[in-house]
Formats: sequence, structure tokens, C-alpha cells
Amino acid sequence: MKSRTCPRCGYTYSLREYYSELFLKHPKSDWKCKQCRTSISFDHSWRKSITMYSMIVIMLLPVLIFIFDTTLLPSLILIFFDMLFAIFLFSFDRLSYPEE
Repeated sequence: MKSRTCPRCGYTYSLREYYSELFLKHPKSDWKCKQCRTSISFDHSWRKSITMYSMIVIMLLPVLIFIFDTTLLPSLILIFFDMLFAIFLFSFDRLSYPEE
């Protein structure tokens, strides 16, 4: 299935529409497709994998800091870019019917 696409009618959300839905609604809430009015939700398994990847990277940063004995600033910069990368990956989210 394509990213940001309604599973029923195939309507593809633009990045602007999708990010407004992503940031302005609760992650577990459903919304109606603009075209066919079907209830749709995020694919939660995809979301879990992205979150898991980001958390693993963030958990490994203190270990890398200890090994290489660097300052804290590069790690904070890496955490910031990791979060931006996770938000970028959310743009490839798949939509599905709400879980019952």
C-alpha cells in the first residue's frame, strides 16, 4: 500500500495535510477520509518500528559518548537529527482501517 493513502478509495494526502493530521490529533484517534468519509487510522505496527529505531539510537548515544569521551553537545545534536529523521519517516506512514 502506498504511504499516506486511504485504503478504501486511494486518496493520497499531501504532506501538509498529513502533518496537520499527525501533529494535531491524538495518535490513536481516527479520522475520516476527505474523499470517501471512511474512518481511517495510522498503521500502528509501522509506527512502532520507527519509534523503536529512534529509541535504540538514542539509547546508544550515551555509550558512544562514554567510549569516545566526547562532550555532550554532539550527542544532543545527534538526538535532534534523529528526531527529525523519525518525523521524516512518519511521512511514509501507511493508513489502515481502525482496529476494533
